[in-house]
Amino acid sequence: MSTGIYIDSATGDYVLREGSIENRNAILTEAYMRLSCPLGKYINDPTFGSELFSFFNTRANITKNMFEQAIRNALSPMVVAGKIAVQRIDIVAAVFGRYVAKVFIITRDGEVLHFPWEAII
Repeated sequence: MSTGIYIDSATGDYVLREGSIENRNAILTEAYMRLSCPLGKYINDPTFGSELFSFFNTRANITKNMFEQAIRNALSPMVVAGKIAVQRIDIVAAVFGRYVAKVFIITRDGEVLHFPWEAII
């Protein structure tokens, strides 16, 4: 039995190979993928990804609010699809081009998940 995760072409949901609905690992995997991929570079979905990569040329002008908004924008399709709600994003560091956030999300089952996100710009 395979436990790999794939994108269901009919629904766009992340599901297990045996057809189970997404679990916490799938939710976190999708969130990380959305933050890790440059916006517009994912071949199957031009809205997939993060604008964080566009900040590289303007690193001196990046604010904590811009960093937080880029995270929110990347996760927005998951919010719109009803997969998650963003509870809060805590910016824990923003020094010399190193930005670190703790992202707290709530799954549709009401489970609160959190993960760190770091970007060096």
